[in-house]
Amino acid sequence: MNEVPKTQAAAQALRFKRFLMAVALYAMSAVLTLGSWWYGVLQISSSTLWGLAIGATVTNATIAVLILSGLNLRLRDPSMTFAQCVLGLTWLLGFMHFVPSWRDMMLAVIPIGMMFGLFRMDAREFSMLAFFGFAGLIALTAIEISLGHPIFTKGELVLRAAVGAGLLLWCAYFGNHVGRLRTRLTRHNEKLELAINNVTRLAERDHLTQAYNRRMIIEFLDQLRAQAMDDGTAFSVVIIDVGILKTITDRVGPQEGDQVLGSIDKRERSELRLMDDMAPVGGRGRQLDRFGGEEFIISLPQTDLDGAKQCAERIWRSIREYDFANALHVTVSVGVASFGRGESVDDLLARADGALYSAKHAGRDQVQIAATPTSGESAPEIVRLADYQPER
Repeated sequence: MNEVPKTQAAAQALRFKRFLMAVALYAMSAVLTLGSWWYGVLQISSSTLWGLAIGATVTNATIAVLILSGLNLRLRDPSMTFAQCVLGLTWLLGFMHFVPSWRDMMLAVIPIGMMFGLFRMDAREFSMLAFFGFAGLIALTAIEISLGHPIFTKGELVLRAAVGAGLLLWCAYFGNHVGRLRTRLTRHNEKLELAINNVTRLAERDHLTQAYNRRMIIEFLDQLRAQAMDDGTAFSVVIIDVGILKTITDRVGPQEGDQVLGSIDKRERSELRLMDDMAPVGGRGRQLDRFGGEEFIISLPQTDLDGAKQCAERIWRSIREYDFANALHVTVSVGVASFGRGESVDDLLARADGALYSAKHAGRDQVQIAATPTSGESAPEIVRLADYQPER
């Protein structure tokens, strides 16, 4: 059998806890009833008493089995709150019939059974439960009047039915009110959760491309570094600079500049997806993010320097050959670096940024590769770059 998800297991535990609250009420009533019967305070035949006790026990055992087995999850309401309230009122009405001398006390128990529904039931279910209880009281009163009740007169039976109906009406009104408050609170919580998610997204992502920002990039690279130090897997980074973006913005406006950035983002993501299709193992987990300003960064888990070179060249060529709006010709400079065992993320980014600086200084529109330091070697102050010019 499949393992139950943690959230579902927690919900099931909460449902069983609420069920145990109902069982506690049944148990308290059973102790009082059996004690009263044992000492002669309660006049009822033993067969009737044990019949009520066994019936209530079987009912609650069935509910327990449904929850513990998970069969309740197939129901529209897995908590079975409405069903439990109906059963509780049914046993209450039966007890009122077989123990007429305790009817007044049983009327006082009605609100307790109704309030159990506050956990889950909505206004419609509260109204249905109140109608069920009211119909049950009317039916019970009619039966006892027709049979000639041995204790109460017709007027007393009607009065007690009216008191019970009033209690049910009040419980239904109160339950509906609480249900509406619970619904409003749920909606407010949903709005609050949505607002928190939006704020979190704004704090984590770039507003234009929806890519992760620099803080989230560093966290992701820290995770890749920890994995690389643990199992020796390689990873690399590619930094891409849209060097003429300011010129484009000055020429056609900031909105067009944003469109260029958005188009570049889409082109890069498209190439990454294509590379994942071609080499799913080596490209697993590739991530494109906005590094700030005119720069993007690609994180390449499980990718060595050769794989990063191929990725950088594909991205460079894809952007160079793409026809942007307004016949703009956009080129990018690219810096590539692969993780050297023992170095920090800052050192890795510094080498990639140094390679990018070299590409820009050499005339832009090219890819430069940072040499990877050997194990135990600190990141060099002057970044060494391998000559690498993609074919044009």
